[in-house]
Amino acid sequence: MSELEREIKIEQAVWARFLSRSNELAIAMKISKKNSRLNLVKALSRRIRDFGHLCESYEIVCKELARSQSAEMIVTPSEHDFKRKFAYTWRLILQEQVWIGNLCVDFFTDGLGQKKNEGRGFITKGIVFEIDGGAHLRPAKARKDIHKEGYLESLGISVWRLKDSQVYEYDWVFPTRSRVIKEFKPLCSRDRDRLRDRFQLVTLLCHGSDHQLARIFALSPTLFCSQGLKV
Repeated sequence: MSELEREIKIEQAVWARFLSRSNELAIAMKISKKNSRLNLVKALSRRIRDFGHLCESYEIVCKELARSQSAEMIVTPSEHDFKRKFAYTWRLILQEQVWIGNLCVDFFTDGLGQKKNEGRGFITKGIVFEIDGGAHLRPAKARKDIHKEGYLESLGISVWRLKDSQVYEYDWVFPTRSRVIKEFKPLCSRDRDRLRDRFQLVTLLCHGSDHQLARIFALSPTLFCSQGLKV
């Protein structure tokens, strides 16, 4: 089995786990399973009862994932340069190597949401920045990148990709803040909190334990077992 085939198999298993748990929780809490992925996650996040345990469990899971995939989480010089330019130009908090579901993204900010062309509201909330080196030109890697973008966008998160050569260009700069604000709008603290709750929940649906989920939603073990989830 090739490395790509192995990664695809693992991804499929994690995705199946996410779908199974989401559907079982939807049944337990009488939420329609006909919702899109984003709407289902939103509906589940509104039923969270223990937000402190959500954050604590997310941190535990992220540490475990970081240990198991430490070789793939090395920060490159171009990523260091990107972070420096971003902080200088946009003055927003930028999180490094954030786990969202089964994906570890290079950078994430919850400070901006993409505005709708007409009316109020947002098309997406939060922006993921991916810095692509030469390896991303390989067909297998390119297919994974397409999957990654589609997965994040289905969760309502924008994805911006940059080649590392762009970051190193002397005269290359980020779009000015005034230009970005035409398409994006700062998120209020409530929107940022809800966005954080959603991507933490998605990660736990993929990698957390059933006990963690039971406590987060204040569901009894017997209810979980009756719905097919083992605790």
